[in-house]
Parts: sequence; structure tokens; C-alpha cells
Amino acid sequence: MTRNSILLSALMLLFSIGMSFSQRAFLKIGDIDGEATASGHEAWIVIESLSHALTQQQSTTGTSRRRGNVVLGDLVITKMVDKATPQLMELCAKGQVIPKVELDMVANNGRVFYKVSLENVLINRISTNSVCDPECILVNEVALQAAKVKWEYTDSRGRKVESTYDAQRGN
Repeated sequence: MTRNSILLSALMLLFSIGMSFSQRAFLKIGDIDGEATASGHEAWIVIESLSHALTQQQSTTGTSRRRGNVVLGDLVITKMVDKATPQLMELCAKGQVIPKVELDMVANNGRVFYKVSLENVLINRISTNSVCDPECILVNEVALQAAKVKWEYTDSRGRKVESTYDAQRGN
């Protein structure tokens, strides 16, 4: 390894460690309890990572592009295996619709700055994975598909920006 790549790796590690302490994420799925103890999010599910994408499918004719249909991707979260795991597995196995799911991103001062609210949600997939180096850690990856989504961002001055999308109506 060159000196530059070692330095770059060390800087990336320090950056990722710093980011992990500055924000936390919590998920509330119906009446299922998680193991969070943070004030305001007691019994929510603690999220280790998340991903959510929308894809605009466009068609091209000649030199012009036309707007296509949006694909509202799954909200995919990673969490530690906890007491919510068996209930989430059951919801996925039975294909039950969950009326409401809430995701909160919380800054280190305890303020919710990003919120995603999902309605009419299905758990499309749940998997359990382990990393054993040297001790094994079990994690779940859960994919949530929603009929409606609302995104809310609140800046440090308390100003809120929000948007919604209804996948069934296409708007």
C-alpha cells in the first residue's frame, strides 16, 4: 500500500466514525416495539443504515425526452436483530399491509431534521445476515414498499420543507 492510500484510508475511517456519532435513525412500524431507549423514540427500531431511491423512467424520441413513470423504490433499512425481528418476518410472510411507518433522522442535539412517513406499506423482503470477525453480529435488511410517501426536512432554524408522492395515483 502506498503512503497516500494509507492516509486516505485513515481519513475515511475517521470521517465515518465522526458521522456515526452525529446522526441517529429510528423506525416505527405499526405497533411493533423495537429496543431504542433514546428520548422521544423509546421502543422504536434503531436503524444502522438506510437507502431510498426514486427512478424517473424517461423515453427518448429523436432529440426530445418525455417524462415517464416514476418507480418509487423500496425504503431499505439495516438494523440489528432485535425483538422486532420475528414480527417483521411474520408480516413479510403473510403479506400484511402496515397502515403507517415512520422514519426519523435525529441530529446529535436530539432534533428530528429528516422524517419519512410511509402509508400502506408491505415488507417486500427481510433477510438476516451475519458478520463474524471475530464475534458474530446478526443484522436484518428490511425492504419496505409504500403506496404513499411524505418527506420532511427541517433546517437548523426550524424551517420545514416537505413533499409527498402517491404511487397509486402517480402524483
